[in-house]
Amino acid sequence: MSCMQAQQPRPSSSYFPNKQETEKTSKHNTRESNDAAVVQPFHFPPTKQVWWDRKAQGSPEILHLTSKRNLRVQLNEKTLRLGIKHLNKSSIPSYDCFFIGSLFIDSREDAVEINIDRFDPGREFTDKGGFKTKVPTTVVPGDQVIPLKLVKGLMGAQQTATHSKQDFQKTFELLHSRFSGQEQLSLSNFISTKACCYAHTEAEELILNIQVGAVTMATSILATPVSPVPIIPTALARNLTGPLRLSDVQGVPKCGFLTMDHTRKLLLLLESDPKAYSLPLVGV
Repeated sequence: MSCMQAQQPRPSSSYFPNKQETEKTSKHNTRESNDAAVVQPFHFPPTKQVWWDRKAQGSPEILHLTSKRNLRVQLNEKTLRLGIKHLNKSSIPSYDCFFIGSLFIDSREDAVEINIDRFDPGREFTDKGGFKTKVPTTVVPGDQVIPLKLVKGLMGAQQTATHSKQDFQKTFELLHSRFSGQEQLSLSNFISTKACCYAHTEAEELILNIQVGAVTMATSILATPVSPVPIIPTALARNLTGPLRLSDVQGVPKCGFLTMDHTRKLLLLLESDPKAYSLPLVGV
């Protein structure tokens, strides 16, 4: 594939100007004087489908959040006792509220952990249809919000399911809206959880039955190792290969994209980089 590139004016993508922009640039430069910038051909790798050598260099591997990791829940005792305290003060047999925590992958990468350290009694909210529901009082980006139903006594605990048919339908719609939108994704967006806790208190004795259900997407990626592709040594690329990676310093995984220049070298872009909207993308 070949296209035209001029110094002035610059197209929206300095790597791959589209056909319409190329025609405008060509006509503009034709009317310029001899002192104007000279239009030179810009040759990209002469192929439209194969960007690198696809010959497999090993066995393919399935990439999925839970393909090789178990889901593990860590619940702070003070958080749990605060929830039981609210349940005992209420005059109703069941109490709707929220657990809030954080989702992360442990250092050995053998488990997806949900660390629950906050209890939120929630507040009532009336939607447009006039139906009342409860929403968390305070939520910050990255929080894993877990709707929780607290029930007095242990009767029916063994037969209880965390998700009903309607809950599953709402969860599927929620996950789809997260992945199809343009908002920046965090690890907490990939899993939706719900919990139910039956509590029996007598004197100083406390018996609990806690069930936690989690839903995530079934889509996985089949990754096949290929021959190494050179990466342009930008500040981002050097940071990712250094000891102080952004994801380690900030404590959250980073998402981004891959583009390629005419020498078949990869250029790494963060999801927040404005160039991700103007350059052709060849990977995630």
